[in-house]
Amino acid sequence: MKTILLLEDNADRIVAFQWAVGEIPDARLIIWRDAHEMIRDLPQHLDGASLISLDHDLVAQDGSSEDPGTGLDVCDALAKHAPVCPVI
Repeated sequence: MKTILLLEDNADRIVAFQWAVGEIPDARLIIWRDAHEMIRDLPQHLDGASLISLDHDLVAQDGSSEDPGTGLDVCDALAKHAPVCPVI
């Protein structure tokens, strides 16, 4: 199975990714809206990742005052791991 890891906070782009990945046989999409949560979950998903797509300018969701971080935060975390797939 092809697994695409996505950090994205824009609902329209998420829908577009879901549609596009739905057109790829044997593919699944895992989505995060918060960089810190993605970083926490990365170790359990990296081995099966085929592509990682990172948004940079994340906005807090649902009126939260918590900083959702950025795609660069995830890049810093990825740099501590051996490369497994392309990152865009």
